[in-house]
Amino acid sequence: MVDLLAFTLRTLDNSEEEYKLPLNERQVELGYILLQALHDKEKDISTIHQLFYTFMTLPTDDQPLSKWNDALQCFLTVTNLHEDGTFKPASELTAEICQ
Repeated sequence: MVDLLAFTLRTLDNSEEEYKLPLNERQVELGYILLQALHDKEKDISTIHQLFYTFMTLPTDDQPLSKWNDALQCFLTVTNLHEDGTFKPASELTAEICQ
């Protein structure tokens, strides 16, 4: 969860050369609220929960489900990509996803 939230916050303020998550409007809004709370050194567990929840919900009906337009699937895909262009086998991801 920490890695996903950190990747989300890096997506809000990174160059075009880095991977970005395809965040929806709500995720962007909550991400900026969380960034402000971190800047102000405030604890904002509610925003963390709300932001994380947005990754657990299905996309809207007008958006097809794909690892490239769903932030959680994109995160899992990019973070499990090997240098040779192959992906970690699903059997190796089970423990990580369960955490």
